[in-house]
Amino acid sequence: MSALRDNLADQPVADLLRATRRSAGTNAERVLLQISDGTYVQLLNALDNFYADRSSDLAGTFRMMALAEMDVMDNVNRALVHAGLLPPFKMP
Repeated sequence: MSALRDNLADQPVADLLRATRRSAGTNAERVLLQISDGTYVQLLNALDNFYADRSSDLAGTFRMMALAEMDVMDNVNRALVHAGLLPPFKMP
């Protein structure tokens, strides 16, 4: 870890980040940001329901929903970063 820190010590933070924009430049980017926000809300709801009553018959369903939402978020946020956008993670 110290070798990594040493290599990055002289680099400006802006040079280390690939994604730096927060605003969409195209309609496609706007849609990706909306999908990311919506998926985040769904993930939080699924986790809230899962942890509210883990002994419930629905706990497994909420767990699977949360895992699926995490996969969607991973893919959408990867596309956002590839386009140079920071994933929003707006609190609902």
